[in-house]
Amino acid sequence: MLGVISQRIRRLALCADGLQQGKDAKLLAAQLQIFWKEQAQFFAQSRAIAPRKLADALVDCLEADRLLKGGGATPLPEGQIMGRLVMRLSSRFANRR
Repeated sequence: MLGVISQRIRRLALCADGLQQGKDAKLLAAQLQIFWKEQAQFFAQSRAIAPRKLADALVDCLEADRLLKGGGATPLPEGQIMGRLVMRLSSRFANRR
């Protein structure tokens, strides 16, 4: 599950960077292997999320990966580590008005 989450965030960050550099959207979609039915939503999402949030989210994923591999001082159950990650990401990407 962590791999799927971090891959999505990484692809969003790469897409946002590519669009900011003026790269062609269809070329980016091919490079990032974005399914054609998902492209419009994916590009909208990559434009809507601040690059700093995406970077922070990747750091959150790296931290969770480290903890899952036993890198923490006190080992936590896998479910608790993933639950914390999901809550952190939910908070980070919440639509605040």
